[in-house]
Amino acid sequence: MKMTAGLGTAALTAGMLLGLPATSAQAADYPTTPGIHVPYGATYTLGTATWYNRSVTLDGEHRAISSSGCRATSMTTYDANGQLLGSNRTGVICNRTAGFTLNVRADVPGGADRIEVCLTDGNYARLACKPYYRDLAPSARGN
Repeated sequence: MKMTAGLGTAALTAGMLLGLPATSAQAADYPTTPGIHVPYGATYTLGTATWYNRSVTLDGEHRAISSSGCRATSMTTYDANGQLLGSNRTGVICNRTAGFTLNVRADVPGGADRIEVCLTDGNYARLACKPYYRDLAPSARGN
C-alpha cells in the first residue's frame, strides 16, 4: 500500500511539473550589436543586430533620396571560419526612409560569428558594406 501511495505522489508531482507553462527566451536573453551604420553619400542603413543561436535579426531603417537613386539593405551571416551561412535583403525603397527587419539563418552550433551589412542600389549592387562581429564592434577587429 505504501508503494502505491508513493507512486501516486510521484505521478502527481511529475504532472504538476509538466503542466507548468514553458518559458520562452526573450530577445533580451541574446547578445545585440547596436549602432550598425553603413553610410553611402546622403543615404544609409542603421540598425541593431540580435544574435540568436541559429539566426541573426537586423532591425533598422534605410534612407534613399531622389538624387542618389533607390536603395536596399542586405545582410549575410558567416561562421567562425568565414563560411557563408545565409543571406537576405530588403525590398527596394526610393525617395524615402523606411524601417525593416531582416532575419538571416546561421544554422550552425552557436550561430553566426560575423555578419556583413550592405547598402545597395536599386539593382542590389553593393555600394557600401561593413562587417560586424558577434563579440566586437567593427573597429575592435581593425575594420
